[in-house]
Amino acid sequence: MTTIESVPLAPSPQGWTISDIDALPENGLRYELVDGVPRVMSPPKLKHQRAQRRLVNLVEDAAPSGLTVADGVGVILAPDQRPIPDLVVIRDVDPELCNFPAAQVLLVAEIVSPSSRSDDRFRKPGLYAQAGIPVYLRVELDPPHIVAYGLGPGGRYVETGRAEPGQMLVLTEPFAVTIDPTSLLR
Repeated sequence: MTTIESVPLAPSPQGWTISDIDALPENGLRYELVDGVPRVMSPPKLKHQRAQRRLVNLVEDAAPSGLTVADGVGVILAPDQRPIPDLVVIRDVDPELCNFPAAQVLLVAEIVSPSSRSDDRFRKPGLYAQAGIPVYLRVELDPPHIVAYGLGPGGRYVETGRAEPGQMLVLTEPFAVTIDPTSLLR
């Protein structure tokens, strides 16, 4: 049980850690941790939630045995880095955990919202690539399109596929799945 005395009121000079965030009292809020700075995750709008649910279901239906598709879980990139992607494909899952080391993550997806544009388009892909996560999907809702990235030379993401409205994104890694971006919004 967490006592109020064990909850940090201010970060240490080095910033917050995942342990600091996990020590916060249960209050229904989700916290991402980026560069030692906690960020409260507000509930996404219905359009975002609908697209996320449909994407998770589609990817989960295509995932082979031994892989788990999840949403709302943390990815541990460093002691002061724990983003919460909209979708994660994980191997070797302990179902009791809600945070997973980047080494277990094969794919992450972010659905871009007005409040997360810069993070989802620039900051998070850099962090995910640096952590060695093989595949990153960026889902844009307005207009609907998806961009897929894979790790390239130097450990940076390079675009491996794109689907605009009326097109299909065909992924082969980490497994075969076809995604119609407009179907995520129906």
